[in-house]
Amino acid sequence: MENYELTTITSRGQVTIPQSFREKEKIEAGDKLIVRDVDGYIVMRKVSKEMLKGFFDTMEKVGKHMGMKDVRALRKEAEKNFVRKTSDK
Repeated sequence: MENYELTTITSRGQVTIPQSFREKEKIEAGDKLIVRDVDGYIVMRKVSKEMLKGFFDTMEKVGKHMGMKDVRALRKEAEKNFVRKTSDK
Protein backbone atom coordinates (compact mmCIF):
# COMPACT_ATOMS: atom_id res chain seq x y z
CA MET A 1 0.00 0.00 0.00
CA GLU A 2 1.32 3.45 -0.90
CA ASN A 3 1.49 6.21 1.69
CA TYR A 4 0.84 9.85 0.89
CA GLU A 5 1.41 12.96 2.95
CA LEU A 6 1.20 16.65 2.13
CA THR A 7 4.27 18.86 2.50
CA THR A 8 5.09 22.45 1.53
CA ILE A 9 8.01 23.92 -0.40
CA THR A 10 9.58 26.94 1.30
CA SER A 11 10.55 30.17 -0.46
CA ARG A 12 14.11 28.78 -0.57
CA GLY A 13 13.00 25.63 -2.42
CA GLN A 14 13.30 23.36 0.59
CA VAL A 15 10.84 20.59 1.33
CA THR A 16 10.40 18.63 4.54
CA ILE A 17 10.17 14.87 4.15
CA PRO A 18 7.48 13.73 6.59
CA GLN A 19 8.76 11.96 9.70
CA SER A 20 6.97 8.69 8.89
CA PHE A 21 8.84 8.48 5.56
CA ARG A 22 12.20 9.43 7.15
CA GLU A 23 11.78 6.75 9.80
CA LYS A 24 10.70 4.06 7.33
CA GLU A 25 13.63 4.77 4.96
CA LYS A 26 16.09 5.54 7.79
CA ILE A 27 16.85 9.02 6.41
CA GLU A 28 18.76 11.22 8.84
CA ALA A 29 20.12 14.77 8.83
CA GLY A 30 23.14 14.99 6.53
CA ASP A 31 22.14 12.02 4.34
CA LYS A 32 22.39 12.51 0.58
CA LEU A 33 19.46 11.93 -1.76
CA ILE A 34 19.32 11.61 -5.51
CA VAL A 35 16.46 13.67 -6.95
CA ARG A 36 15.07 12.68 -10.35
CA ASP A 37 12.21 13.61 -12.63
CA VAL A 38 10.48 10.37 -13.64
CA ASP A 39 7.56 10.86 -16.02
CA GLY A 40 6.47 14.07 -14.31
CA TYR A 41 7.03 12.79 -10.76
CA ILE A 42 9.78 14.02 -8.46
CA VAL A 43 11.47 10.94 -7.01
CA MET A 44 14.03 10.98 -4.19
CA ARG A 45 16.26 8.09 -3.21
CA LYS A 46 18.75 7.81 -0.37
CA VAL A 47 22.36 7.21 -1.38
CA SER A 48 24.64 5.32 1.01
CA LYS A 49 27.86 6.88 2.26
CA GLU A 50 29.77 3.90 0.84
CA MET A 51 28.39 4.56 -2.66
CA LEU A 52 29.38 8.23 -2.48
CA LYS A 53 32.84 7.46 -1.11
CA GLY A 54 33.49 4.99 -3.92
CA PHE A 55 32.36 7.50 -6.53
CA PHE A 56 34.54 10.35 -5.23
CA ASP A 57 37.57 8.09 -4.61
CA THR A 58 37.43 6.97 -8.23
CA MET A 59 37.08 10.54 -9.50
CA GLU A 60 40.07 11.65 -7.42
CA LYS A 61 42.30 8.85 -8.76
CA VAL A 62 41.33 9.48 -12.38
CA GLY A 63 41.62 13.25 -12.03
CA LYS A 64 45.32 13.12 -11.14
CA HIS A 65 46.14 12.06 -14.71
CA MET A 66 43.87 14.46 -16.62
CA GLY A 67 43.37 18.16 -17.20
CA MET A 68 40.56 19.99 -15.38
CA LYS A 69 38.37 20.27 -18.50
CA ASP A 70 38.57 16.50 -19.01
CA VAL A 71 37.91 15.86 -15.31
CA ARG A 72 34.77 18.02 -15.38
CA ALA A 73 33.43 16.21 -18.45
CA LEU A 74 34.23 12.83 -16.92
CA ARG A 75 32.64 13.79 -13.61
CA LYS A 76 29.44 14.92 -15.33
CA GLU A 77 29.21 11.62 -17.22
CA ALA A 78 30.04 9.60 -14.10
CA GLU A 79 27.33 11.42 -12.11
CA LYS A 80 24.75 10.56 -14.78
CA ASN A 81 25.80 6.90 -14.70
CA PHE A 82 25.83 6.88 -10.89
CA VAL A 83 22.29 8.29 -10.74
CA ARG A 84 21.11 5.81 -13.36
CA LYS A 85 22.63 2.82 -11.53
CA THR A 86 21.36 3.83 -8.09
CA SER A 87 17.85 4.58 -9.29
CA ASP A 88 17.45 1.18 -10.97
CA LYS A 89 17.88 -0.71 -7.69
